[in-house]
Amino acid sequence: MVVRFEVDACLPSDEKNAELDSMTRSLATLNVASESSWSQGLHIIHAGSEVPQQSLVELKTTGSRKSVKWSEVFPQLYLSQTPWFYIGYHENGTFSELQIHKTVEMEAQRDFFEPRLRKLGQMLKTIQELVVAHGTKTRLSLVCQGGVLSLYERVTRENCLPAEELARPDVD
Repeated sequence: MVVRFEVDACLPSDEKNAELDSMTRSLATLNVASESSWSQGLHIIHAGSEVPQQSLVELKTTGSRKSVKWSEVFPQLYLSQTPWFYIGYHENGTFSELQIHKTVEMEAQRDFFEPRLRKLGQMLKTIQELVVAHGTKTRLSLVCQGGVLSLYERVTRENCLPAEELARPDVD
């Protein structure tokens, strides 16, 4: 199973918290561009350096009059174990406020989502049991249609990942 997540930023390694003015200036110069082309296959670009988990930051920007949709944000923060959540509020692109939240302190959201996360854990355990029961040669696909999650055996026995990636020692 391939699992990944994307994170927006990280705190400097020599500082625990970035200053509000510094972060506001950074958000003011933020330029968002979309990737215009996507090719088939898996492409890994090795760049940068390893970042400690405790310095990861999720960024969210929203209009000054809008509230954050915790139903979209908290599960991502929880599952990725991203410890910091920064919300930048703006009016027509000019940022006026930055709120910094520490994920471990989001007790109300955790209490609300705990039953759902337990169901997710049960579902992942069921999926794991089904995959193990089908053996290492069978290729399976999970498909969600109309809110119903189904498991299908693939006709092809080909791996979804290139052989050189499966052979890497750090891929489990």
